[in-house]
Amino acid sequence: MDWRQLQRDVTAGNVASLYVIHGEDTWQVDRSRASLMGLIPPAEREYNLVHLDGSALRMTDLEAQLQIGLLGDRKVILIENLRPMTKGSDKEEDTTPLGSAEEEQKWLYHLTHSDNILVLYFYQNLDKRKRFVKQVLQAATVVECPSFKNKRDDMIRIIQDILQSKKLRADYAVVDHLVQIAGSQIGIAEQEIEKLALIFKPDQPILLKDAQPFLSPSAELNVFQLMELITGKKKVQAMSLLTEILRRGEEPFRLLGLIRYQLRQLVRVQQLQATKVSEANMVQALGMGSYALRKTVLQAKAFRPDTLYELLSILVSTEEAMLSGTMDKNSALELLMAQIFVRVQ
Repeated sequence: MDWRQLQRDVTAGNVASLYVIHGEDTWQVDRSRASLMGLIPPAEREYNLVHLDGSALRMTDLEAQLQIGLLGDRKVILIENLRPMTKGSDKEEDTTPLGSAEEEQKWLYHLTHSDNILVLYFYQNLDKRKRFVKQVLQAATVVECPSFKNKRDDMIRIIQDILQSKKLRADYAVVDHLVQIAGSQIGIAEQEIEKLALIFKPDQPILLKDAQPFLSPSAELNVFQLMELITGKKKVQAMSLLTEILRRGEEPFRLLGLIRYQLRQLVRVQQLQATKVSEANMVQALGMGSYALRKTVLQAKAFRPDTLYELLSILVSTEEAMLSGTMDKNSALELLMAQIFVRVQ
């Protein structure tokens, strides 16, 4: 199930004793956790809501927490990154993560025979090939929290759902702009919609020109604009924009990932053009609007195909330098920008 189905189940009183929440979208993981935490009234949370660090959790500690709540009610026990679910080789399909199959079964017994509500949550995808993971997932109610990267239609539907829940009537251009701002992060979209809910009245039509002054610039949109300036041979403006993005506290590794994504989009545009794909089919294949596609096509014309592959290789070297600490992250990004700029046709 997803976070929305979980909310519906909790509201309807359909509550299981074991949940596994996992995925790359932190907002969905947090929203799912919050739904289950809400089962404990605020006055009882000091006693009946427990948070545990699963990476260092011992079985004896878990056994102690599984005792009935002090007020005689069920507890909600939240365990982040339970070690038996994450430890082990990613390449082995039948890994015993704990030293012995007997110990593994003891963990499984405690997880699946509790009178409390156990919530195991992970800000990552689990390796479902592992035997212990398979066994737990089979016994649990599983909430999947996938990233919506490259799933534009899903993001549009979710944003429309959030707008509707706030009784906001937004023009499609507003929805499209929110997708650009949020990228694959639902939480960012919700934050922006919260702003609109404070400014616009319920059921008041919202046009992009009215909403835009109140919306934040996204890192995705900034990188798109950055590539616009580079391919337009506006070096001074491009470097100024990069400096401003970093000054606002944007994570350099996230920027690097977005630059990689944009370069790959340019490669895909060139490949699709070479096979005479129509604009409508390109919009669908690339997951972007017609306006953004036309801009991306113009950016792609500024590079030879072999140059784009060369830049992707340079980007990998930049990432290695940032990870190893041989270069300051901001300086490494500035150097990468300079290397992209000198390769514009």
